[in-house]
Amino acid sequence: LPSRDTVTALREYAPGAKVVIDGLVYKSAGITLNWHAPASAQNVKEIQSIRRTWRCRECGSSGTAGSAEEITHCTDCGSVFSGNISEYLEPAGFAVDFYEPVDNDISTQCFIPVEQPWINATGNWMPLANPALGSYRSSSAGTVFNHSAGVSHSGYAICLECGRAEPMPTQADNDAPPETRHLPKLFRTPHHRLRGAQGTDSPECKGSHNPYSIKPNLMLGQEAYTDVLELQLNDLQGHCISEPVVAYSLAVAFRSAVSGVLGVEESEIGCDIKPIRLPTKITGYAIVIYDRNASGYCSSVSDRIRDALMDARKLLECPVGQCHSA
Repeated sequence: LPSRDTVTALREYAPGAKVVIDGLVYKSAGITLNWHAPASAQNVKEIQSIRRTWRCRECGSSGTAGSAEEITHCTDCGSVFSGNISEYLEPAGFAVDFYEPVDNDISTQCFIPVEQPWINATGNWMPLANPALGSYRSSSAGTVFNHSAGVSHSGYAICLECGRAEPMPTQADNDAPPETRHLPKLFRTPHHRLRGAQGTDSPECKGSHNPYSIKPNLMLGQEAYTDVLELQLNDLQGHCISEPVVAYSLAVAFRSAVSGVLGVEESEIGCDIKPIRLPTKITGYAIVIYDRNASGYCSSVSDRIRDALMDARKLLECPVGQCHSA
């Protein structure tokens, strides 16, 4: 399948999605296992980039680590983890099954939902000019973790022998053998190789008979480093933002204001919100803006937050009171 940026690829090409290419509808059936060799090479096996990712339920921070690295607590607040660690694979690309029939019925096109990215700045929280109104932190080495966990949000089952993948089922099949009842239906019986010639050779994948070849509950994702600014605002009573809709509305306005202050296109900056717990034990939502292309924008606005907030307020003040854009 054609290569795209990570977010677009995860949304359009994740296993199970149907996409239109040159007027024909294909179904994404798995990932390519080639990292260093050309994707056209056959019978090439390479070690896959399977890593672990975590997100703290206490303060909202996130990060990744190698599969052999020990992850016991949050690097920001020190909370001990309990079950919020997942494994993910960084795919080199996606592939279709050459031997599956195709059609031109574009009405069957569908996408696999992509999870909200996990965005995280590093460093200490700094008070605003008026500390009672909030704090911020920025970093030129922040992280954005984009990922897809399938339609069931439980990840995918991936054959590490051939690359074939299927979203995990929403519930186990109790009628299947105990060793396969948790797997998608495709992997409960021997499956065909995703890629490679299927002439005189047996089309059956060797991974069908090796229980360690089918890796369940894997997310597909990629971590990128970019400039991130996290902004935590309080109301006049000193309360942190507790409503996600309010926080996201402010994030959109703040993103527009920052792009105006810096004189850059709004599309160069992304925005989101994240749950946080500050060192003062206050919990709520923080506004997050980040560079889409690591251009140094968001980390350079730290000393101009006041100007950006004033411009954001002007954007939210509609002169007629009924403007849908405000």
